[in-house]
Amino acid sequence: MEGGISGSLADPVITQIPMLQRDKDKLKYNHSYIVEQLDIEHIILYLSGMVLTQFEVDKLYSIRDRKERTKRLLNILPTKSALAYQHFRRSLQERYPHIIKKLDSTPYVQHPADDTNTNNKKILVRRESLVLNLKPDDVIVDLSREGILNDSDQLKLRGYRTDEDKSRALVDILPHRGPNAFKSFTLAVRTGQPKLADLLETADISTDEMQNSSFL
Repeated sequence: MEGGISGSLADPVITQIPMLQRDKDKLKYNHSYIVEQLDIEHIILYLSGMVLTQFEVDKLYSIRDRKERTKRLLNILPTKSALAYQHFRRSLQERYPHIIKKLDSTPYVQHPADDTNTNNKKILVRRESLVLNLKPDDVIVDLSREGILNDSDQLKLRGYRTDEDKSRALVDILPHRGPNAFKSFTLAVRTGQPKLADLLETADISTDEMQNSSFL
């Protein structure tokens, strides 16, 4: 059976199909949980050749810290083909069925274009919490990689010295970056700060909470 899978991956048409967005989202949504639970020593061996290049394998093995090694793998996987997620999931079956269960039970949450106003209000309601608590550097990298932030945005944000100033500027930029900005932002935050992401996604945008707020 494995031979058949490898043969499929060798097909240039198959390998050019990017990973499905819902699978990328599952990995990002559960990032912290996977980092805490997973030792990828045997996962690397399973994925070698099918998903990971020899260079990537060597790079991963050169990282001694277990959590940092797992983080690096989770950064690599979304750049791979549509089959990479399925191979990763299969690699977990013997030792990490609880991670599979977590991935499979992750809802695919969409934030459609017509909900942009609601999402922007959530950012507004949680603005102070985001400014004070957000660790913005990795979030900025993720949003830049996904095309949410442009070169001008990145240059502006790099000009601030403190996390608070970067976070303040970032949350002011996001409402102007299209319908996908909120979803990309919450997933990026969830990667390192899941509780802050929960706080943002569950923000109450009722009239009482919004009455003293206004967009800058």
